[in-house]
Amino acid sequence: ALALDGALGLSYEALLSICSQRLVAETKATMGRHRSAEAAAGYVRRFLGGQTLCSISKDVGLPPTMLARVVLEEHLGLRKGVKGKAGVGALLKNPSALEDPRLRREVQAAVAADVVYGPAVDVSRRMAGLEYEMVLQQELRARRIPFLSENEMRVRAEAKTPDALLPVPLLVRGRQVHWIDSKATF
Repeated sequence: ALALDGALGLSYEALLSICSQRLVAETKATMGRHRSAEAAAGYVRRFLGGQTLCSISKDVGLPPTMLARVVLEEHLGLRKGVKGKAGVGALLKNPSALEDPRLRREVQAAVAADVVYGPAVDVSRRMAGLEYEMVLQQELRARRIPFLSENEMRVRAEAKTPDALLPVPLLVRGRQVHWIDSKATF
């Protein structure tokens, strides 16, 4: 409803992005508390007692995918931050690897219900980022502004790789701009 209010001047996408960024900041600020041994064990007890991951998530104010992450770490004894096939991230991407049918369904439901975290959201953000990098490059080419792309800088083994490095800086609102990094947030 807020996005439809013309007085705000916000698109639906902009409002969604702002709300998502706020939720991410709140989650980062409280994740340590949710990952504490006491809280994590309590979430697992509630899950084993029959509550759904989504209902626990709503009750404790933690996005469903992040709650699923905490429960998987605690319940399966997985270490935080482990990458690859042995990590929680792999189980969130592929819940069918979970042997317990209820846990598998609950993780699938948590990931599907989450509009801010989770594998599908990550893919969507990555695709939007790539799309806007292409739009940026098209705009620079159309305006005949010389630049090096991120891929060109990687080939040259540059330490930093913004989306566009400007060999000849631009003056924008009185400031020199040497590089552009497109965030495609909204």
